[in-house]
Amino acid sequence: MTRDHKKVFDDIARTEQLIVEVDEKLRVTVNTDDETVLQTTLKQELLKVAQAPGVQRADVAAMVLEGYRSRMGNRELAQRGRIKPELQRTLMTGLSAGELSALSMSLAQHFHVELAATPQLTIARVIDAKVLR
Repeated sequence: MTRDHKKVFDDIARTEQLIVEVDEKLRVTVNTDDETVLQTTLKQELLKVAQAPGVQRADVAAMVLEGYRSRMGNRELAQRGRIKPELQRTLMTGLSAGELSALSMSLAQHFHVELAATPQLTIARVIDAKVLR
């Protein structure tokens, strides 16, 4: 993507009237292919998404998990064991018990995963769930 493309996308992102409805079968992820060329980081891009009107924490969490699942798929990669607990901790940090419960229910519904005994176990189950093709 050239700098001109990035400017177009940044302009679109700033247009608050833009409303996008995502079909439940469409995987939406946030990423950056080349941080040095595009002068952005994944953290900055996720922050832009999180600050967009109407976007909830569960929406951002689903996007992060879609990226994780799309990249990792059903493969067991060497780093997956290190990434999974960090991902789970990041998703749950700063949430009250009620917020954690709501997030776990939202993610379970989004990823078609059965609820577990606790929100923490439900989120772990979502992270571990096989990707359905």
